[in-house]
Amino acid sequence: MVIFLKILVLIFLAICFFTKPVVANDISIAQKLLTDLGYAPGPIDGSFGGKTKRALENYYAAQNKRFDGNLDKNEITDLKTTLKNSVNLKPKLKKSRHIQHARYSKHIATPFRDLKVSEGFTLIDDFKSFIEMHERKLKGKLPSTLGPLSYLKNQDLSLEACTNIFDKKSIQNANRSPDANSPQIHDFALNCGTIISQVFLDDPNNGVNIYRKILEGWLINGIIENPNLYIKNITGNNSQAWAYAISSFVPNIFAHYSIYHELYDFDPTTHQNIINMGEAFFAQWDYYPAIVKENEWRTKICDLTSQTKIVRSTNDHCGSYTFRMATGGIYFGLEFNSQIAFDTGVRNLEVMMATFNKDAVYVPQAVRGICALGYMGQFPSHFELIHYAFQKAYGIDFINTKNINGVTPAEAYLKLWEIAHNPLETVVKYWNGHDQMRCSENGKNQAEMVEQLKNNPSSYRDFWNGFNDKIFIFTSPFLSKQKLPKEWRSILISETIKGRDVEYAIQNNDMMGINPYLLQLALGNFEDELKAERLRKREMLFSYDGIYKVQLGLNRNLIDGKMNQDLGSILFTLNGGQPKLDANNILYQALGLNEINFSLDYDGSMIVSGKFYGEINSDRRCVYIVGNLKSDKKLYPRSSQYCSASSQSLSMKFEKISDDVDLNLVNEKKLKEFDGEYDVQWFIKGINSIDRTLRAKDTLTLSNGVGVFSGNEENKQPSSELRKELLVQYNSSGEIIILGRLDLMEKVDVKQWYASGKISLMKKSILKTIWGFGDIIELEIEKSKIIEIPKVKEMQAEALVYGDDFIFNKKNNLFQLKRLNEIIKINQIDFSLNFDSDDEELFGGDIAYTTSANNFGITWIGLK
Repeated sequence: MVIFLKILVLIFLAICFFTKPVVANDISIAQKLLTDLGYAPGPIDGSFGGKTKRALENYYAAQNKRFDGNLDKNEITDLKTTLKNSVNLKPKLKKSRHIQHARYSKHIATPFRDLKVSEGFTLIDDFKSFIEMHERKLKGKLPSTLGPLSYLKNQDLSLEACTNIFDKKSIQNANRSPDANSPQIHDFALNCGTIISQVFLDDPNNGVNIYRKILEGWLINGIIENPNLYIKNITGNNSQAWAYAISSFVPNIFAHYSIYHELYDFDPTTHQNIINMGEAFFAQWDYYPAIVKENEWRTKICDLTSQTKIVRSTNDHCGSYTFRMATGGIYFGLEFNSQIAFDTGVRNLEVMMATFNKDAVYVPQAVRGICALGYMGQFPSHFELIHYAFQKAYGIDFINTKNINGVTPAEAYLKLWEIAHNPLETVVKYWNGHDQMRCSENGKNQAEMVEQLKNNPSSYRDFWNGFNDKIFIFTSPFLSKQKLPKEWRSILISETIKGRDVEYAIQNNDMMGINPYLLQLALGNFEDELKAERLRKREMLFSYDGIYKVQLGLNRNLIDGKMNQDLGSILFTLNGGQPKLDANNILYQALGLNEINFSLDYDGSMIVSGKFYGEINSDRRCVYIVGNLKSDKKLYPRSSQYCSASSQSLSMKFEKISDDVDLNLVNEKKLKEFDGEYDVQWFIKGINSIDRTLRAKDTLTLSNGVGVFSGNEENKQPSSELRKELLVQYNSSGEIIILGRLDLMEKVDVKQWYASGKISLMKKSILKTIWGFGDIIELEIEKSKIIEIPKVKEMQAEALVYGDDFIFNKKNNLFQLKRLNEIIKINQIDFSLNFDSDDEELFGGDIAYTTSANNFGITWIGLK
């Protein structure tokens, strides 16, 4: 036992002799160095835990070495050397000259240029929760049928091409064949931005791989660190397009990385290299030499002191790329503690703000005439993003900060809304005479469109495609809430309930994968507002619950014009705001109404869209009709993406018949009264003729809500067999629908045919319908057998009569004459025979009676 203890002591002394002690101070130093290098060792607390160990293992793995498990002076030396080398390798950057900003620097100065970035600041505090909500709100909601992807013929090829943008090969191709792609690169860059943005927003975890490839390619090619060197070699007629593309696409990518860099999951060394690359870009990139190289006309910069003619030649010196440079530089500088990148962003921001004049008009784009609004719609999303960054970093209410002209971004936003709904003033006042045809949908040039607007200001919707109310609201939520609160609440709730808010939000003209609405949605900033408004709007929506009778019609093209043919009615139920057509109605199957969609807004606005079967063949036709259940009742055709107003033929008219969605509208007793056989005569006449020809006689048997024709007179037309196959349906009100396929003149000429109307138990009913392109079919329908009551010609005074000279005997429940001895005779003048479901009335009408005192008296009686 003693020997064993001695051995243990010797082992302990040996361990102590050969193991170097780990000092807490050394651990703290190592943790600080690891943090500076980007290796997340956990808190700097002098405790050697699992995070610190893993950070060291990752650090040595990046050096192609292996951590031996011991933290001592050797590890600290290695870490210090690596950090020193990375600092030494970092280029000393000198801020490039921004000639547009420099020219008007004092005039456009803002307090923003004095702001300093802070170490440790982050745009997203809880990234894990942020990205989880991001995916929950978005994943799978942006299919390729929407937005930019819907225009791609080869999605994979285009996405792959986007990952190679601004590499050495593309620049070499531009130099070799300058005319081949000079106009396309600027459009290609912007299109790539919107395409990859949509892919990312639909599935962030997979979509981020496209952004990863782009940044990895830039690191390998080494162009973005200083694109000035490479742009010098681009030929003159190509350089302007390349300069614009770089100024737009590159800052968008860096803005995206600023928000989502944790999702990229780069190792610390790559991450630091990307930060170095971005900082170098924002510090050194100078667009001006590349733009002016194209021609002398582009040398003139914008006049930021002007109120109406800011653009003297081209708007590229104060155009929309300044928005992207501003957002990219500010986001990158704040997130990665880069003052030089932040200052570049602020320089572009000051230029951008100065372009809004005293009228709050964005003048550089207003000069484009009717095209202006399509371009002007680019700025709100950038105002929103910068507002979020400034508010979080400095508590600055950016959208309500005045520019040099005393105008705030929020006021400029509201002005754009006003211009959008009445563009005449802007188009006429600022247009510089340049034609830009791609904004026209009617083939008119700018001058013709301006003249049209002067004569009819409201006609801009006829040809202008540059604005959408819902897209405008959803791409700028904070601005909308402040300046358009009514529209914001209305559109937010209605489209969120329908699940279309995300669809509208992504259709921004300047997407970059950071969408203002979706950013705030992922941060949970609309949850309370949405919850309260949804509850209020849902209650309003439910107020429309009930049962409706929908009168269906077809707008038929006839030889002599158009006519609306009544098809009959179908029941429509709204229960909890959920619409449902009566699937048991024969019109439901015949018209294929299962593909008709109903969209009801809380204000009663109804949109009916989809496809149905036409009246001539089985091809489906589109429908897009709109109206209001509170006021319009009848819905009217409107043009949509897939359906023009002029091509539609289905019509609907709504009538609410009950607030009780569970009400049973089938009165079996009344329905049974219509059971039996009816004589039917088929007449035909021309649409403009008064002469009609009897074509066939038939028998219609009704029972329990459905009917069938016997097909009498086999050799007559419509053909007997086709008459037998007609579908017949009726209700307890006598409303009847008949439909099927019929011939008329020739047995081979068979067409789809509908008839509807109301049948009577007591008299002949006529149903007038259209067959083909103008022939009129009239059906005379009369009940075959009626129970006859013998006509009463004379009555004795003791009979049940009623009048001023009668009394009611309660004992036997009879009416009796007061002066029976004076009555000589009672004659019937007229009577009406009627059967009521609750009480059979034999007849009611006037009678005349003769007395000794009064030769002629008239009263009314009713016998039951």
